[in-house]
Amino acid sequence: MKFSKICIASDHAGYDLKEKIKDYLIISPAKLDIMYSWHTKPKSDLQLHFLEDKKYQYFLALKLIKHFYIFLCLLKILIRRKTFSIGFCFILLCIISGIKSDIYGFDLEEDMTKRKHYYKKLKIGGVHDLVAEHKILNKLKNHKLINFYY
Repeated sequence: MKFSKICIASDHAGYDLKEKIKDYLIISPAKLDIMYSWHTKPKSDLQLHFLEDKKYQYFLALKLIKHFYIFLCLLKILIRRKTFSIGFCFILLCIISGIKSDIYGFDLEEDMTKRKHYYKKLKIGGVHDLVAEHKILNKLKNHKLINFYY
């Protein structure tokens, strides 16, 4: 699976997607319906791949099978009907793409059970398993697949 573009759809995208979407991996599709009129082009002509779709999250896990324990931890999250957070997906995507990322200001020691939504006054729901994600990020760091700087 190879994508020609990675698109982060947001209010601040700064460009018109109507003419540019051909073969994209959509990381955050919340604003896509507003930015792109589905009536201008049949959906079957579009090559859109949504990272929040479970099959792509299983794909991310499978690409890390050579790190078998990490692979099993990723599967465990998905089997428990949780989804990866978007940031976690993006880090995994970088790793499987061969990009060794330097992550700044990310506290792997943070108690994720007390975590709140990053911009809304909401408690984090049961959609993600942030505790398991942090454990996996520590394992990725120990395998020298990513670097963290506090």
